[in-house]
Amino acid sequence: MRQCYDAMFSDCPITRLWGLSLLGTSLRVYCGDVYSGAVRPEFEDCPSHGHIIPRDFLAGAWSMDIP
Repeated sequence: MRQCYDAMFSDCPITRLWGLSLLGTSLRVYCGDVYSGAVRPEFEDCPSHGHIIPRDFLAGAWSMDIP
């Protein structure tokens, strides 16, 4: 999701770009300001050098739950 968002963000014709990522019933919201170049939440690279994603990677990032 973040790679697709970053690709769209670089060509965004409006001042703010919003993105939604859903995983099951959990939601993560992205917001980028075109003028400052800031994107929230910030990108977090995988902490593993072997390209194996740990089970708890980004565990707290999906804080919104859609019932």
